Amino acid sequence: MYPQKLEEETKDRKNWSHKDVFSGEELEYVIPGLHKSYAIGMHRHEFYEVNIVLNGTGRHYIGEGSCEVSAGNVFIIPPHIAHGYYPYSSLDVYHILIHCSYFRRYARELHAFPGYTALFEIEPFLRGVVDKNLFLFLPAHQLQALKEKLELLEQMRGMEYAGKNSMMNAYTLYLIGILSLEMSQLNSDREQDDSDFRFILQSMEYIRAHFSEKLTAEWLGRQIGMSRSTYLRHFSAVCKITPTEYQMICRLDKAKDLLVTTSQTITEIAQECGFYDSSHFVKYFVREVGEPPAAYRHHNAG
Repeated sequence: MYPQKLEEETKDRKNWSHKDVFSGEELEYVIPGLHKSYAIGMHRHEFYEVNIVLNGTGRHYIGEGSCEVSAGNVFIIPPHIAHGYYPYSSLDVYHILIHCSYFRRYARELHAFPGYTALFEIEPFLRGVVDKNLFLFLPAHQLQALKEKLELLEQMRGMEYAGKNSMMNAYTLYLIGILSLEMSQLNSDREQDDSDFRFILQSMEYIRAHFSEKLTAEWLGRQIGMSRSTYLRHFSAVCKITPTEYQMICRLDKAKDLLVTTSQTITEIAQECGFYDSSHFVKYFVREVGEPPAAYRHHNAG
C-alpha cells in the first residue's frame, strides 16, 4: 500500500539549486546518472530533470497528484515542481539534470523538434488539469534502444577530455530529439478519436512559439477550423483558463528564464516578452510571483 501523500525530504535535500549540483565549469549544462532502488521524498530543484524509469515499479508523486510507474515511463520535471518517488519493487530511474541555461543556448534547435513543446512545456502544464494520461511511455523495444544510448552518455561523462561538456550537450540534444519525436507520434496515435483535444494542443504549441505577439481568439480559432466561441469553449475545457491567460503564463515563464540566465534590463525583458511596458510587466510579475522581477533575479540567479 502506498502513501496518499509523500513526506518532504529533509531540509538539506528538499530544495536543490544549480550551485548544489553544477560545478560552474564552462558549458557544464548536463549531468546524467542512474539511481538504483530509487526512493526519495518530495523535493524541488531550480533545474530541469528528465526521468526515465528503466526497471521496477513504484509511484511518482508530482505536485498534488501521483501515478503508477514502471519501466518505460518518461517524466519531464520543470524547475520548482515538487516531486518524489515511492518504490514498490526495485525501482531504477535514470536522471538527466539539465541546467536552465541549456534551454536558452539551444532554444532554436529544441523548438525545431516535433513534440518538444508538448513534452517539455505543455504536458507539465496540463498535469492535474485534464483527466488524461499525457505522460510519455516507451514500449520495451524502444526503451532498450534508449538504454544503449544512455550508456554512451555515461561513457562521455567519465571522459577526461577538454570538449566533454560540449559533446554531452550535443548528445543530450540528440536524446531530447528522440523523446520529442516519440511524444509527437504518441499524441498523434492516441488522439485520433479526440480531434478537438488534439487541435487545442496544437493551438497551445502555437501560443508558446508566438507568446510575445498579439494573438486573438478569433484568429487562433480560425487556424484550427473553429469559430471564436467554439475555440474559447474547447480551450477553456482543456486548460481551465482562457487563451489570453495561457499566453500570459508563457510570457511569465520566458521572463523568469531571462531574469535568471541573462543580464538584460527589466525594460528589455518586458519588451521581449510582449508586455505593454515595464510598469505593466512589474505589476503582473509581482501579482503572479509575489515579488518584483529584480528580487526574483537576485534570489534565483546563479
